[in-house]
Amino acid sequence: MLIESVVLHNTDPGHHKEYRMELHQETKGHRVIKRWGPIGRANQQKIDDTSSLSAARRIFDDMRQQKLDKGYYVVSPPSPPVQQAAPKPATAPVPQQKPAAPKKSDATKQMSAALKKLKPAATPVAPTFVEGEVVEDDVAW
Repeated sequence: MLIESVVLHNTDPGHHKEYRMELHQETKGHRVIKRWGPIGRANQQKIDDTSSLSAARRIFDDMRQQKLDKGYYVVSPPSPPVQQAAPKPATAPVPQQKPAAPKKSDATKQMSAALKKLKPAATPVAPTFVEGEVVEDDVAW
């Protein structure tokens, strides 16, 4: 069972390296799997088997620190420890409330009232054209 994993990259000039580590609990002890190579093709591998979690954890943590000291950086965060993960209780979804409409200021209310009192302006009508003559309508342009 996987306990923790981490992916590290080194992209300094002249480097394009990846280092992956996994800490596993096995039926008889613990295992640290280390894979490395060019980014995306970490094809070399070394496996360290130990009888105790503390020894495997020490190998895992020491190698991670060595790689960080050499210029590697964490690409994927360490996975949470599987052994210590407790199931979360089921919770009902919280209903979303609709945000309240913004309140109109006094100035906005006064402006709205004043606009309602105004009479609509007469809609201008285009002049009528009759075979070369222009007949003006009674609306001022």
